[in-house]
Amino acid sequence: MSDYDTLMEFYNSGNYSRKDFIPKANVSVAINVSVSVDLLALNDFNEVSGSIDLMIGLNLRWTDEIVQCNGYDLATVFNATATGTPDALKSLLVPYGKIWSPNMVLLNAMDSATTIGGSIYKLRFDLTEALVTWNPKVHVYSSCTPDVTYYPFDRQTCTFTFLSWGNTASELLFKTDRSTLNLGSYSDNGEWKVSNSKMSVPTVNSQSQIEISITIDRRPLYFAFNIITPIMVLVILNGMVFWLPVESGERIGFSVTCFLSFVVLLNMIMDLMPKSSSPIAYICFYTVCMMVFSGLNTALVILQMRMFHKPETDEVPSFIVSYIRFMKCQTCKRNTNKDKINSVKVEPSDIREDPSKTKGSVKSDRSEFENEGVAITWQDAAAELDKILFLTFLAGQTIFSILFLLPIFLL
Repeated sequence: MSDYDTLMEFYNSGNYSRKDFIPKANVSVAINVSVSVDLLALNDFNEVSGSIDLMIGLNLRWTDEIVQCNGYDLATVFNATATGTPDALKSLLVPYGKIWSPNMVLLNAMDSATTIGGSIYKLRFDLTEALVTWNPKVHVYSSCTPDVTYYPFDRQTCTFTFLSWGNTASELLFKTDRSTLNLGSYSDNGEWKVSNSKMSVPTVNSQSQIEISITIDRRPLYFAFNIITPIMVLVILNGMVFWLPVESGERIGFSVTCFLSFVVLLNMIMDLMPKSSSPIAYICFYTVCMMVFSGLNTALVILQMRMFHKPETDEVPSFIVSYIRFMKCQTCKRNTNKDKINSVKVEPSDIREDPSKTKGSVKSDRSEFENEGVAITWQDAAAELDKILFLTFLAGQTIFSILFLLPIFLL
């Protein structure tokens, strides 16, 4: 009789199967199942649906005492301890479901809590030590709450829980001598990088469990080029509207186009984000703020156009006139008046004859400019407002960019 037939006889003696019962000689002691986990592939992480898809390998080992349960000695039942017996004959493959194996279930599966295993994953029974080894591959499709605060430089941590369904800790205990997953057979992912992994075998609610935790970091280059770069370009273009000549008639159209571009970018980002209010990504806050800046920009452009096209009969307020004259005076003092002073040719003989002559002529030129009455129009006021608004928007957008983007890049 073959060793396989002998083993099956012990499992099916008395016309009933013992495969659903834990093969322990002493039922008051829990069976110890050694476990290790191989991470094989990370297929996908979907932050919108909050799910992760990966492949892992479970390596389970336990001692099957079905022979001792019947009062027989292992060496007398199987003729596998003879000297010189080849290693290949010291163990045999047993189809799944023919002998006992843990009823493994992924507790936080998103599709269904189906039992792990199948006919493709056979068990190896060691005839010399009654040691059973089982290495099923598991397709994990599990829930994972995303944290997109620093998107696209985010880091996600996902936890999975396996247990033997229906067995308490007094019947079955998982044991492990590893605290991390084995990445020796891992196939790299183009979007995510595995930065850390943990494994533990706690007892929760009187059940021994296998808890697996992996931490993945997004590779941000693709998203930085396709999301952050267009936003930064639009931020620069948004303020350039005040350099566009008013006579071109394109100011309002240009500013509205910038505003709509921010709306399109925001919709693109929202499609990549989970529909949750906690947390909200910094990049969403930043895009909304830039969109508000663009809307304010459009409103101010309309007001500035109204100012530029006011009738000449409307009087410019005195405080605007004073400010514009002050700014023009400062500019002229730095440029025009300096050129006038430098252009004055003074002969050495003139200085010797009358030193006050040159000084007086320069002073009179300055006084003539400072006391010159220049009519200030609404067009002058609009041009000066362009300078103020450009500098204001440039400073405001720069400050907001630093406040929102710096925490992301410093992560």
